[in-house]
Parts: sequence; structure tokens; C-alpha cells
Amino acid sequence: METLTLLTFLICFALVAAGYIVAFKEGFFDRCFSCGRYEDPAGLRRWIGLNLMVIGFLAGVSALLQFSSPSTHFYMFLAFVAVILPLMTLRIVRGSRRYRSSVRAQEAPANQG
Repeated sequence: METLTLLTFLICFALVAAGYIVAFKEGFFDRCFSCGRYEDPAGLRRWIGLNLMVIGFLAGVSALLQFSSPSTHFYMFLAFVAVILPLMTLRIVRGSRRYRSSVRAQEAPANQG
């Protein structure tokens, strides 16, 4: 098995495990998401965790394609790193905006007092 294929499998398992922990383990990241900047911290945690699991699943598909076609393993790894990861990162960032509370609404009482 090529090194890049093995690396992609490891990325797959790490992302699926991290996504599961973030999405479904209550209390694991509560301090990160409950700082008052988010209207729905549980929804944000679920959104990020499930998207990490999707990225892990896509890494697994990429690894299986690399394994089935060893001659193109480098291009499949490059496609995963250069296309899938940036696009999914943008999706996570843009989707997480809906969970953020209004910054002006939080700063207004602090400025008045």
C-alpha cells in the first residue's frame, strides 16, 4: 500500500472519530461553544461534527479509489487535499454563521453601562 493511500485512510479515521466526538459527545467541547457568542451551541457543535464526518467519509472514498487504482494515487490525494478539503472548510465556515449571535446586540449593553 502506498504511503499517500495509508495517509488518506488515517485522515479518514481521524476525521470520522473527531466528528463523532464533536457532534455527539455532550460536554466535550461545551466550553468552546458556550462562550455566549452563539445562539445555539448544540446546533453549531452538531453542524461542525457532522461536516467533519462527511469530510472523513470523502477521505475514505478517496482512499478506496487510490487503493483500487495505484497508478493515480498521487492525483487522487492531490484532488482530496486541493479540492475537497478547501470546499468543505468553506461550507463549514459559511454554515456556522447562522449559529452566531449578533455581535452588536451583545456589545450594546456593555457600552451603556
